[in-house]
Amino acid sequence: MGMFDYGGGGFHCVHVTDQDLDVFRRHRMYVITNPGSNTKLASGIAPIADYVRHKIPVAIGTDGPASNNCLDMFREMFLVTGLSKLARTVDVYARRPQIQERLTVQIADALERVLAPKGIMVMLEAEHTCMTMRGIKKPGSKTVTTVTRGEFKENMELQKQFLAMVKD
Repeated sequence: MGMFDYGGGGFHCVHVTDQDLDVFRRHRMYVITNPGSNTKLASGIAPIADYVRHKIPVAIGTDGPASNNCLDMFREMFLVTGLSKLARTVDVYARRPQIQERLTVQIADALERVLAPKGIMVMLEAEHTCMTMRGIKKPGSKTVTTVTRGEFKENMELQKQFLAMVKD
């Protein structure tokens, strides 16, 4: 029928088979995932890693203000990446003896490599035992390091939005 001859996209794409992935790849189709909507409907989580592995482009969508009076793309991006995956990424690099600045860069490198975003900002806040247990002995002393790249490096407004979100 030629239905997919001109590309196109699939919305939500939570439950897909290997055959579906093959159709998307062969016809150069996009996946548009709507994590906020999928969460509300309890329909599941789109297998983003499978799409990336099959070289299928992924876009993040939202049902928009008409359906829930809240258009928050940062929330949608957070739901896509998944908190547990971020925590695992941090754990992998944090096990190594190193300095916090390098750890922040390594986390940004890993997220950039896997997600290929237009921009990335990583902020790491840590309590250092050298300051709490010996030397100055100041419990609760924390150091913050950040890495910005792409859109986040160039756009101060995006940085402000990010910092406002993590401040709470």
